[in-house]
This record gives sequence, C-alpha cells and structure tokens, in this order.
Amino acid sequence: MSGRGFTLVEALIAMALLGIILSGVAAGFVSLSTINTHNELRTGAVQAAQIVMEAWRGVSPVDMPDPLRIVRENVVVGEREFRVHTRFCGIAELCSEDVRHIVVEVNFQGNRIYSVETVYSRVY
Repeated sequence: MSGRGFTLVEALIAMALLGIILSGVAAGFVSLSTINTHNELRTGAVQAAQIVMEAWRGVSPVDMPDPLRIVRENVVVGEREFRVHTRFCGIAELCSEDVRHIVVEVNFQGNRIYSVETVYSRVY
C-alpha cells in the first residue's frame, strides 16, 4: 500500500509536539499579562502619589497636619482606586515651622505598591 498520508503514530507525535509548543506559548502569555498588570498598577500608584504630593505643595508647612499624623485618602486613577497614606514629620530633624518631611504610601487592595518621601519648605 503506497499512501501519502500520515500514520497514526506520526499524527500523535505531531499533536504531542504541538501541545508542548502551545503550552509554552500560553505560559509566556500568562507571564507577560501578569507583568503588564503589575506595571499598570505601579504607574497608577505613581500618578496617585503625584496627585497627593502636588496638592500638599501649595500648603505652607505651618498649615500642614501635626507631626506623626497620617492623612488617609482614596485617589482614583483610571479605573482603579488607590488608598494613599500621607505621614508627616517621620524624621524629626526635618520638621519645623518652615519645613515638613512627608512620606506618601500608595496601596491597592491592601498591598503597598509605591512609596515616596520628600521635604517641603516654606518659600519666602
């Protein structure tokens, strides 16, 4: 018999190889999707921190909350809502009537995604 088709064994081997290749592609896709989601969250968290810090930039240090107080607020960026905690005067040497040390922490679903700190001073 001189058929030109594949034997059952050849077809099974081809299907097994295709399955192995597709499982690798699927795993890569899931991995890249996870990385992309993490990067989107981090970008949103950075934007949330920038929004909060920009709001405090216009406030004189003497009018900012008392040392060691934490201000909590929700900030929406895109479709995500971030919980932002702003702490004042975490470093006592950087805290006076004219200067405030500020730490901004951004959380999403209970996980800290981003943190930044700065010092604001009064401009004369």
